[in-house]
Amino acid sequence: MQIKMKSKDKDIYTKIYMILYCVCIVSATIIRWMNYVNALTAFVGIICIIKTKKIRKEVLNFIWMIFIVMFPLLDAAIRGEAGLSLFTFLQYLPALLLLTIGLFDIVEYRKIWLQFIKGFAWLQIFGMLLSSLWNRIYIMIAWRVLGQWSYAVTGFTTDPTMVAYIVSMAIGIYCVEYIFEENKRNKETVFIFVKMVVMCYFLIETGKRSLLIATIVVLMLCVLMYATNSKKKFFSKIFVFPIIITALGGICILAYRAGYNNSFARIGGTIIGMKAGDDVSNMRSTWAEYLKMWSKGHELFGIGWESFKHRILATPYYIVPNAHNVYKQILCEEGYIGFLIFILILLATIIYSIKEVIVTKNKENKKLAIYAMYGVLFFIIYSYSGNAIYDSTIYLYFFGSVQLCSSVMLENKKDEKQMY
Repeated sequence: MQIKMKSKDKDIYTKIYMILYCVCIVSATIIRWMNYVNALTAFVGIICIIKTKKIRKEVLNFIWMIFIVMFPLLDAAIRGEAGLSLFTFLQYLPALLLLTIGLFDIVEYRKIWLQFIKGFAWLQIFGMLLSSLWNRIYIMIAWRVLGQWSYAVTGFTTDPTMVAYIVSMAIGIYCVEYIFEENKRNKETVFIFVKMVVMCYFLIETGKRSLLIATIVVLMLCVLMYATNSKKKFFSKIFVFPIIITALGGICILAYRAGYNNSFARIGGTIIGMKAGDDVSNMRSTWAEYLKMWSKGHELFGIGWESFKHRILATPYYIVPNAHNVYKQILCEEGYIGFLIFILILLATIIYSIKEVIVTKNKENKKLAIYAMYGVLFFIIYSYSGNAIYDSTIYLYFFGSVQLCSSVMLENKKDEKQMY
């Protein structure tokens, strides 16, 4: 069953909010006009709530709404080193309102969301190609759009991490589309596979090893989940996964020794460095020591949201504003209490996302459920080496996945009621 748009859902404000939420992601990747776009999005979102007179109360939406209010908003205002800045407030508000409105309960908006993810990824790939083939044209465009230009793998963003994450999210959609196609040899299915392979190539070219690893691991988990749930003859071939991982490890080492500078080569360098006992963490171990030091005396409740960002400024090791490990940073900033709340919410999210994959019968909704699971798993794995809950580009994508899962959950409940 799919939810049809009622007259109130056709309200111009919900349509504008859907568009503006996507624009929020675009503005976050180029670090320009962010406050203005976020403020406009928040304004329209508040009007949507007033017009519809409804607040989404599905459990996944609710627990993440509580998290955003408790930590990025209230805790930053009360205990943060610099208090709650307007910038931080406006960063998290669009995500909070997305969960409050429940925008993806409307089928048309889910389609827009998935098309945006794919289209935005292709735009970044075009930027990478333009930078490599016609650099002068790229610099002219990048200067006007970004206010700067960078090296080839940043696409139309300010950071290769953003490009890698954007492309990884699109790869997940193409993977889900591909595995659901019964005839793997027809033209459309082959074209989906080709697009996925092209995106994988450009993901490798970004040089972001942690995002490449996360993509490979999550794709395998999603394929495994689909195969077991759809009762495919799969377990007899499960030994293929270790072979694939071993082969990829060998390719990484060869790429490193051949002098390449892509993700495979960086992973190969990491493997060789770990065997030699070198620090391959790219400053993460140093930041972890600071987190441990600042946690002393604040073990229970932490030092306050985003306090790491302000304290690291006073050290010689300030390179980025966050510690590249969400779990360690939240443990430092929110203490055992906040860390436990965060972990419980993550566990609830992954349990619900897996459950919806299992119980969903409708093919289109099952695709959405698996893709939502892909986004949730990706966020959880990448949080170990990235700044997922602090980087607006990443958590705006993540909360989109949470909302997709929640919308599938709502439809399954309505289907159950109709059955009885």
